[in-house]
Amino acid sequence: MYKALLVDDREIFIMELERLRIWGNASGLEVAGRAPNGVEALRLLRANAYDLVITDIRMPKLDGIGLLQEIKKEDLCPCVVLLSEHSEFEYARSGLVLGAFDYLIKPVEEQKIEQLLFRVRGFLDASGGEPHKLPQESEEESGRYYYPAAEEKNILSMLDVQNERIPEVFHDAAKRLEQLLKPGEPRYDSIVRKLYLNIVSALFDKHSWLTLYTTVEQYENPKTWRQSENSEADALRDVLSDLLGRVEKLAPVGVHNTIHEVCGYILENPESEISLSSI
Repeated sequence: MYKALLVDDREIFIMELERLRIWGNASGLEVAGRAPNGVEALRLLRANAYDLVITDIRMPKLDGIGLLQEIKKEDLCPCVVLLSEHSEFEYARSGLVLGAFDYLIKPVEEQKIEQLLFRVRGFLDASGGEPHKLPQESEEESGRYYYPAAEEKNILSMLDVQNERIPEVFHDAAKRLEQLLKPGEPRYDSIVRKLYLNIVSALFDKHSWLTLYTTVEQYENPKTWRQSENSEADALRDVLSDLLGRVEKLAPVGVHNTIHEVCGYILENPESEISLSSI
């Protein structure tokens, strides 16, 4: 069970968050600690191992941004989620740039935090608990930029069990990027395309038979990315849905191992004289 630390100077909010039914077996995470400010949270983090920190932004002594900076500096926790009011979005945005996993708007809706914990669990399972690091920008640029590495690892971990959800999880990550970088800007385009291409590449690596029926270039070609008036995020989601739909029809996940092996053999040997008796 992964362990979460809740940090907020208002005890009533921590109590409300802790009462939600998403903790335990439902999410794979449990509340293992509470702190009223960033200073106390750092003390707990240095003395105990936590997999997730959910922290308010505005707190006395040490606020959420300062806490995030210390966590990243000392590699104290792989996932940090910020809680903010609508009026504090720019503050939350700076937290994402510094490496926060995500942010939630108060008051927190149970469905929103349930979806968040699902992504956190996927990230932790895929990364083995390694801290989320932000990639460096090019030498010509200063500072850092946000790349949704956690979402990418979560999506790749879903390839065996939940193909149908992947396009929407990708789309959600792309839309969150729109809040950090404007669509059409070079950095936004490169990040979204990198995420998309990494998913496509993983699919072709996992299902080697795909190259017998289509080509990677068909899905990598930028000309196919904007076939409608929709945004690039919408268009790429649609292309992913098409590719995953083909995979699911031919090699469905969640079926008996024997059926999966039969499908794989047929797909990899389309020119063989395959009969029911030989199968």
